Amino acid sequence: MAGKFRFRLQKLLDLRDLQEKQIALELTEALAKVTTEQSNLKRLRMQRNDLMRQHQMSVEKSDRIRLRSFQVVEASLAQIDREMGEVRRRIREAEAAAKKVRQKLKEARQAKLAVEKLRERQEAEAKSKAAKAARQQADEIAIRTFNQMRQEKGTK
Repeated sequence: MAGKFRFRLQKLLDLRDLQEKQIALELTEALAKVTTEQSNLKRLRMQRNDLMRQHQMSVEKSDRIRLRSFQVVEASLAQIDREMGEVRRRIREAEAAAKKVRQKLKEARQAKLAVEKLRERQEAEAKSKAAKAARQQADEIAIRTFNQMRQEKGTK
């Protein structure tokens, strides 16, 4: 019977597997960046809401609004809004980068799958050939045994 199946493109399959794992790691990092930026945006929203609440409470406590206090709050809100705009931009960039990496991962998986299917097909062919060879060998043994028995009976 033939030896163990050996896939000639195993190194290529191993390389494709490694590439897939590296790209999956890239995707994890890209998604972590999106999550971080989303957390930053959430923090800024909370900071903005807190500032608005504090300002509203100070206005309710006082009959008159102090111009300086109002200007400080407006400047702070404007700064927070600018930061939120910047974070939204970074989120869009991070999501676009993650989308590209996702596509790259999809392509890497398809490339690996193609080589895996080739391996499976070649392995099935090798098993089929080995089984055929084993049957042929068994048939030859049976024929030889039959012929020997026939000769023995004929000589008796």
